[in-house]
Amino acid sequence: NKTVYQSEPLPDLTYRAAGFVYGDTVSSLIAPPSLASTATSSDVQGSYPITASGAATNNYSITYIDGVLSVLGLRQTFTLTDSVRNYGDPDFSMAIASSGLPVTYSVDSADIANVSVSDSTLLHITGAGLTRVVAIQRGNDVYGASTDSVFLRINKAALTITAQDAAIVYGEPAPPFVVSYQGFVNGEHASNLIQQPMVSSTASGEHPYPGTYLTQGY
Repeated sequence: NKTVYQSEPLPDLTYRAAGFVYGDTVSSLIAPPSLASTATSSDVQGSYPITASGAATNNYSITYIDGVLSVLGLRQTFTLTDSVRNYGDPDFSMAIASSGLPVTYSVDSADIANVSVSDSTLLHITGAGLTRVVAIQRGNDVYGASTDSVFLRINKAALTITAQDAAIVYGEPAPPFVVSYQGFVNGEHASNLIQQPMVSSTASGEHPYPGTYLTQGY
């Protein structure tokens, strides 16, 4: 069986022979089969027979089995857009088909991205990392189906954690230290951190001398 896109050159037709004995091969034929198809490169999408005939041999009774030439319609190619995004970016498209038909996707890792529930032509970011995305255009009466793949990298979003200033009266114990956050996306907050930040101060001892000390998180 062979396949071809419409308006492209027909592929070379080939055959396979089964049933030889005593070590015979196709070279044992007096004449090889001739192969032909009714399809032309301008034919519309469909399946067309590939026929074999004319083989000659003294020792075998030959049965011919037709093949199929599938004309897939016009070939589609993809223009792939930027494959590097940031966690928190809005839903986006990664490919444009040369046909102008809508492109859908499949993603290897749902932990990094998946297809948007509201629009199958968009991707939705779910986490940071690297995954393979397959662009799919299923074709129509004119264009053949086509696929292409690209690796998508999602960078981590930038999060800033700031230790808040604090003051105490000399001789009193240090107060609880507080931090603030800037950069959370997708409605996330401190509870989404795998590990909460630790905050400490360079002021040592229960009763540090009066002065200004650095408070830092880690």
